[in-house]
Amino acid sequence: MARKRRSLLARLFSSRRGADGDETPGQERSVYVNTPLPASAFDSRGRPPQYAPNQIRTAKYTVLSFVPKNLLEQFRRAANIYFLFLLILQFIPAVATGLPGLSALALFTIIVLTMAKDGYEDSKRSSSDREANRAPAVVLGREWVNVNKPPAHALRPRGPMRLVWSDSGAEGSVGGGVATGTAQNTQTYRLDGDIGIESDEWTATEWRHIHVGDIVLLRDGDAVPADLLLLNSSDEDGECFVETKNLDGETNLKSKHAPAATTHLASPQQLAHFRCIIEAEPPNTNLYSFKGAIQVLGSDMYGGETSRDPLGVENLLLRSSVLRNTKWAVGIAVFTGDDTKIMMNSGETPSKRSRIERMMNYQVISQFVLLFVLCFLSAVLGGIYYSRPDSFQALFIVEFESSSRQSAPFYGFLAFWTSLILYQTLVPISLYVTIEIVKLFQAYFINQDIDMYYKRVDRRCEPKTWSISDDLGQVEYIFSDKTGTLTQNVMEFRQCTIRGKVYGEIVSDDEPKRTDELRRAMNTRIEQFGHNPYRQSDTTTFFDTTVYDDLSSEGTQQRAIKEFFTVLAVCHTVISSSTREQPHKIEYKAQSPDEAALVATARDVGFVFLRRDKERVYCNFLGRDRTFELLATLEFTSARKRMSVIVRSEDGQIMLLCKGADSVIMERIRGDQERLRQATLDDLELFANHGLRTLCLGYRLLNESEFLAWKRDYDQAVSSLGDRETEVEQVCDRIEQGLQLVGGTAIEDKLQDGVPATIAQLALAGIKLWVLTGDKTETAINIGYSCNLLNNDMHLVVVKGDSHESTREQLERGLMVFGDTHADLSASKAAPTPHAPLALVIDGNSLKFALEDDLAPLLLELAVRCQSVLCCRVSPLQKALVVRLVKEGLGTLCLAIGDGANDVSMIQEADVGIGISGEEGLQAVMASDYAIAQFRFLQKLLLVHGRWSYLRITSMILNFFYKNVVFTISLFWFQIYCQWSVANVFDYTLITLYNMLFTSLPPGALGVLDQDLPGFVGAVVPQLYKRGIYKLEYSMARFWTYIADGVYQSAVIIFLLVYTYYFSFSGERNGLDSASGDDVGTVGAFCVILATNLYMAMNNRTWTWVMPLAVLIGLGLLLGVFFVYGVIYDTEFSSGAGVRIFAQPNFWFMLALTVVLCLMPHFVVKFVRSAWFPTDTDVVREIV
Repeated sequence: MARKRRSLLARLFSSRRGADGDETPGQERSVYVNTPLPASAFDSRGRPPQYAPNQIRTAKYTVLSFVPKNLLEQFRRAANIYFLFLLILQFIPAVATGLPGLSALALFTIIVLTMAKDGYEDSKRSSSDREANRAPAVVLGREWVNVNKPPAHALRPRGPMRLVWSDSGAEGSVGGGVATGTAQNTQTYRLDGDIGIESDEWTATEWRHIHVGDIVLLRDGDAVPADLLLLNSSDEDGECFVETKNLDGETNLKSKHAPAATTHLASPQQLAHFRCIIEAEPPNTNLYSFKGAIQVLGSDMYGGETSRDPLGVENLLLRSSVLRNTKWAVGIAVFTGDDTKIMMNSGETPSKRSRIERMMNYQVISQFVLLFVLCFLSAVLGGIYYSRPDSFQALFIVEFESSSRQSAPFYGFLAFWTSLILYQTLVPISLYVTIEIVKLFQAYFINQDIDMYYKRVDRRCEPKTWSISDDLGQVEYIFSDKTGTLTQNVMEFRQCTIRGKVYGEIVSDDEPKRTDELRRAMNTRIEQFGHNPYRQSDTTTFFDTTVYDDLSSEGTQQRAIKEFFTVLAVCHTVISSSTREQPHKIEYKAQSPDEAALVATARDVGFVFLRRDKERVYCNFLGRDRTFELLATLEFTSARKRMSVIVRSEDGQIMLLCKGADSVIMERIRGDQERLRQATLDDLELFANHGLRTLCLGYRLLNESEFLAWKRDYDQAVSSLGDRETEVEQVCDRIEQGLQLVGGTAIEDKLQDGVPATIAQLALAGIKLWVLTGDKTETAINIGYSCNLLNNDMHLVVVKGDSHESTREQLERGLMVFGDTHADLSASKAAPTPHAPLALVIDGNSLKFALEDDLAPLLLELAVRCQSVLCCRVSPLQKALVVRLVKEGLGTLCLAIGDGANDVSMIQEADVGIGISGEEGLQAVMASDYAIAQFRFLQKLLLVHGRWSYLRITSMILNFFYKNVVFTISLFWFQIYCQWSVANVFDYTLITLYNMLFTSLPPGALGVLDQDLPGFVGAVVPQLYKRGIYKLEYSMARFWTYIADGVYQSAVIIFLLVYTYYFSFSGERNGLDSASGDDVGTVGAFCVILATNLYMAMNNRTWTWVMPLAVLIGLGLLLGVFFVYGVIYDTEFSSGAGVRIFAQPNFWFMLALTVVLCLMPHFVVKFVRSAWFPTDTDVVREIV
């Protein structure tokens, strides 16, 4: 059934076109091909199924929804609502204190700037959507009718909405396309006759015009426009290869197969008459699973038989994958648009807010409380004075005057709202925009850092969520994947064990001469044994001439070696490729680098995999061509941890070849191999102790009747429309028993450059590193030693529990090691002292129990006491749960870093997610907040840029609150001398433009360019990073210190101003009194703006030309507004001020005196603190 149709308004305002907006799961669908829709397919109104159009929209806005939707998002901020409320108050004459237009200007500027930024960001998404929707495609058209496509009028909106809404191809041809002549900007397709398809049978169209049920033609290099069921390809077996780089980042080719019932379709005429019903599961996010069935309906042309075959993910071409190494392929659209798997997986990364932003909310609330207190005091005291007969408030009150005297309570009520307008600058409206601008600059600096540029892959550090840059300076816990993150994920075959004998010599990278000697010796021995034209000696990493000695001698070891390398050469899903110029140079592409390394080593030894087709595997073993009939492939999954193939050799023998994790294979070998089993396990443990990844190999001989009986059950399980995975697994498990153990392999996943040094520096910075890996315990431990995560002085606490109780017991025993949980063990000589470093190692099975509610606190208590933590054999879900345990249990800031799809959940769960663009794909990068190319770049990202961002943002925010307090509290102090009449001491123009113009640049300069130390010092002295972990630069205590400083300076300015002008004799040259209220307010405004700008400049840690320029620009804007305003509005505020004020000695004396009195205490405190109570930063600054 199709999804429920939404209203036009819902489609217009949804974030994606075609998204339902709810979480109701979809329903199964039936796609009818060349057969009429049954009556059951229509709804109660007689309408056919309506599926999601193939036109997508990832942009947040449309032309019509941009303004209202963006305004709705902006006014979710309490500060914006507050200032909108103040603006409305300004239009009420009884409480207005200035011109409403000026108040509107400030709010309007902030709203427009934010709207412009959001619009620019969304325009890039819209451009990308437009490019994708208008990409060219070719569909079966002309006279062919897609019965699943609704009538054009059902898609087209009515009325004036047609002017702004695209109906996704309603005017297309009956086949879903548009006429070739009407498709503008559509690529011209060269439809060659060698694929058996005449050009006039196909129609050029665009992706957005494709509908469910359309038959789509793909050529080599074409991207797949929708989720297509593969019907046929240029391969005689209906096989094609796709690259899923755009889907999951993997560049390895994947094989897809057409159902057997459709491989005869090789022309448009056959496609136009082929009748079938495709049953598909509901749309879902699982990229690696698909359940469906194809029911082929009988016809006179094909014998009138009806068949029903199951469909799986191997039959489905996913949208955005690219056809490779295949001339052509034909598929039918099953899922389109937002129903495709890539679109269902393209959910946005969870919205993350930085720790400082969360803390700032409490500070903004405290400012609201302070604002309420100021307004309440002004209203109460103003009402009291208003009721007194000797009040001189009338000298100041303007707006409240009326024909009849008001009551004191009513006056107080009006005074409260007037005070709210007067003290509005206490809550900084421009702070949020300033923060966004500053973080944008910080993201730019991070992106442009040449030290984090990786030339080999041409990648810079890419900030994707730049709003959390300050969190980079406060990370306490790092959760890291191992493979591809700490290691290179470039696999090199090093050693193997065959029938209890170890082959291969490990040579480190710093022994090039030894490597050359071994390579020459290996090449010489191979030439003596027999020429191998397929060997690539320059890249091989397996060195041992004794393997050829044993191959030359008759006996069981020779047979075992042949069996071992036969399994490597045949049991896989590798795709081979070569060129006509170099036919013997075979390259392998596999879904994992491990598998490619295994097959390549077998090739270099002499057991060469040449190619495969649907039914055969072609090999060359020691110079002899061998062909194996491929009977079944039991593919590898993370749950099975193994893969098998069933083949028939040339002599008719049926064999099951299997490889997988040692724990899985050992459970399935015959019981009479205990001695070989133990010897192999000992060798595998030896390999693991060298940090190598291990696999076990085995095989089993099958008789014909046994295989046929199993194949019948297997085909039935594969055809099941129920719980197919479980049924298939049960059938596979049944035949993968009684294996003959052959041996094991050891592959090295080398560490990335700089990993040990980076981990050591992060540890000195106070950052704790947890490694979460799927490797076995021994391998992970040895990698831990090699990368400085573990050292010989550490005591390892290993937890390997197979039950809830045993896990609890081992966790409690680990706590006893510290000697502070049980008094009777505190003096144990066997236990290390509390100061000895400990490391926790726990496997996935134990972690399953340890993450339960009753054991999670115990695990957390033990883990936080350890210097390092290794979690082995963990699943992707367990990775995310471990991150959540620490993040919520300790309330600390966590960072997760990984490179594979299995790290996405961990990356999204952490406060900061880092994706490494490695060998496993780009899914981790796409889900991350920051993308880097190498683990070592994490050092500069955190210790330099993270620390700088943290210091800059905190300094900017604190100074921002400070300057607003100075200005606002000055207005409050002045009320003492006007009997709380809520009069302005400053002109309202200055109140409105104070934050926007006069004091906006210095805090911005602090946030963008301030730095306490040069960049290299952060790496040389990583201990400086701890100030961010301990939140020493930004706390409520420091916040209230800045507030107190602002209150003090406001008192100095107002009291000095009042006693200088109102209570002293000052006159102009003409002998008149100079104590005009407007002039006094103007002088006070100059004092406030000069003092606050110089105060913020004093807090600058590194003086460059930028800060003085920012201060001068602020003062210049003040003078400019001062004079321009006087020209436009001839008021006492500025009319003749240059003559009256600037000519007075009092003015210049006031400027100098207020600056000295305001800044001197701050200067003295800074000097005393740095001289007698220096921080680590102060000490290092003196040295540098």
